[in-house]
Amino acid sequence: MTGTLLSFSGMALSVRAMVQACTGRADGARVDAERALSLAGDRSVALARIHATWALGLIDLDQGRPGDAADRLGALRVRLVAAGVGEPAAIPFAADEVEALVAAGRVTDAVQVVEWLEERGQALDRASALAAAWRGRGLLAAASGEHFGLRGIRERVDKLGGALSLDCRDGGGTRLAVQVPMRAASVAAE
Repeated sequence: MTGTLLSFSGMALSVRAMVQACTGRADGARVDAERALSLAGDRSVALARIHATWALGLIDLDQGRPGDAADRLGALRVRLVAAGVGEPAAIPFAADEVEALVAAGRVTDAVQVVEWLEERGQALDRASALAAAWRGRGLLAAASGEHFGLRGIRERVDKLGGALSLDCRDGGGTRLAVQVPMRAASVAAE
């Protein structure tokens, strides 16, 4: 029973740490994340450990320490892959790791993570992994000075046999929707 209580407590703390990290409350997030890690133990790859470490990485990134964030998130990704996790959905922080790597100027490392997301996304037919890879490609392109406007998006979507719609509403907001066949998205990522 005690182990179960510790597990639930660690998960609750790690979720609260994520919420706090995503809403700019770094001090509370750090306290909760470190407590969750303490409860999870050193050898664990449990969900509480993943989310607590992710929260700390987001704090590092938000506070201008992208190298620390990249190191923290990269070490967690490597640990999960070494434990046999090959499912990108189980490593939801990979896109944040890419962002940290790009911000830290470690483009080669960022490309490797993006390529892993693309490869696993294609192999497992995971749109979420491909979307994360595309986010990474966008970050890499922006870091290199490339610019992509609406015309460029339309050209790429047309080339993939997809559809693009743009909906502008009076008084608020613009909605851009892109639909691309999954097979075409896999090919585009190559």
